[in-house]
Amino acid sequence: MVEGHEFVRHVLTSRYPVIYVDESQDLAPGLDRLVKALCFDYYNSSDLFAVGDPDQAIYGWTGSRPELLDELGARSDVTRIYLDINYRSKAEIIKHSIRILDNFRRIRARNEDEGGLVEAHYVPGGYDAQVRAAAQLAVSRHKSGTALNEIAVLCVTNFECSRAAAIFRDSGTPVFVRGSDYPQTPATMLIEALAAWSVLGHEDSGHRLGRLLQRWRGLLAGDWNRDSNFELVRSLVR
Repeated sequence: MVEGHEFVRHVLTSRYPVIYVDESQDLAPGLDRLVKALCFDYYNSSDLFAVGDPDQAIYGWTGSRPELLDELGARSDVTRIYLDINYRSKAEIIKHSIRILDNFRRIRARNEDEGGLVEAHYVPGGYDAQVRAAAQLAVSRHKSGTALNEIAVLCVTNFECSRAAAIFRDSGTPVFVRGSDYPQTPATMLIEALAAWSVLGHEDSGHRLGRLLQRWRGLLAGDWNRDSNFELVRSLVR
């Protein structure tokens, strides 16, 4: 309807003279067509400000096509601006990611600290063999003084997480798999945060008491009596 009727585009562009798109690499083709219909019509156009990175696309299962962002940037009526400062990662991670992506641009970290060590290990024998090798590395790091709660294993799917946890436990290494014991809700996440603050304090836990109390008051202000988390919270408080 937007593409086929000029008066529809005129109404929408009058109401929304500027369109901001964040995570533009995750737009599905239908949304991409809608943005282009509103922003690249000769007579009635909204100004477009889009931010995205095709290398960070994670919603392919929803039908998104990150190459559409490259096509948008290649238009002659679009000004493409590259960002060269990474505010999220340390220099070591950036250096290796550029090698993996074969990126020609110079990207630097805001903090030039190396930020640890990135290693690659070739482990033939399939997924289980890789997890057993990871378990050996975790045990080695733990014996060297690294706390187990500072060691993370990243997996692609929930099934792989469960399989990795089973292999770790078979090796005698305790593990925690987020989401496997109870659902993540505002109430359960608040309890986790309160526990972390109680044990570690605000500096190490990253939580401040004032903010935690604000979240608690926010839960109480809602429809608390019918909240399915009430019995869980009450039992934990007891």
